[in-house]
Amino acid sequence: MGYKVFAWALPIAIDRIQPIPASFPNTDGDWAIPDIDSLEMMMEGCLLNRLDAYEFGTRASAWLHQNRTWEQTADNLINFMKESEVWH
Repeated sequence: MGYKVFAWALPIAIDRIQPIPASFPNTDGDWAIPDIDSLEMMMEGCLLNRLDAYEFGTRASAWLHQNRTWEQTADNLINFMKESEVWH
């Protein structure tokens, strides 16, 4: 497809980082604003290469079901929170 892929995702380019709007309570930090042109190109690539996109999605779904179960995700989050000293 012509761009970097992971087993389960097609990362999109970032246009910029900006502060999270104040309307999100108890949230401090920044978030990424996607590069819309990059996203549009990836979507067009999927449209023009439907079989490739379908096969990628099928493989990605199988990989996620095997490697990112709810239990694995919860364990990873708890470990991250403990390492970050958020969870004692």
